[in-house]
Amino acid sequence: MRKFFTILFITLFVSTSLLAQKKKFHVKLDYGVKTGMNFSHLLLRDLQDNVDHDFNSKWRTGFVLGMFVKVPVYKKFSIQPEFLYSSMGGDYYTPTTDPSGYQHVRDRYNYFSIPVMVKYQVCEHFNIVAGPQFDFLIEGKERNASGTYKVSDQLKDFDGMVTGGVEFWASKTINFMLRYMKGFNDLENRANGVRFYQEGVQATVGVKF
Repeated sequence: MRKFFTILFITLFVSTSLLAQKKKFHVKLDYGVKTGMNFSHLLLRDLQDNVDHDFNSKWRTGFVLGMFVKVPVYKKFSIQPEFLYSSMGGDYYTPTTDPSGYQHVRDRYNYFSIPVMVKYQVCEHFNIVAGPQFDFLIEGKERNASGTYKVSDQLKDFDGMVTGGVEFWASKTINFMLRYMKGFNDLENRANGVRFYQEGVQATVGVKF
């Protein structure tokens, strides 16, 4: 419940601030919705030998859905905050005493994500985007040979990322975006000698109102 109210407060605060700026400075804001897929995996780092080869991390897909607001700043520059439900995570194999030698672990982490991207218009249809992303944990699940478990309490409530990519406007209302995301916070609260970082690629299609 605390996470829900934190997310709701942030969303209302940002939305109210943008609307206030629009009225005050008569700024033309562009609104829209977007959806697409995340392709993510976990970078697992063993603190003892500083390598990740024992974990064999694999990529997995996740769903993303939300809205965006474009705020013009100066000439070809603008700022675009987005408010997204974003499913991340990854698959990996850990060494065990099992006869196969490894255990397959599937992690799914669902976030309320707020990327705040600076956009530069290269030409009429293409933009370059880059900026920070703030992820607030909604729920975390882990699946292994023993079953499926909620692991939200074992994860940190917040993750920070950097992101960058390109945007293509196929028309005045339809756009496509492809961007890379790299986390720089250890995701877990567990003191297990391993650090978990997220990395992913997001592909979306958006519709401007």
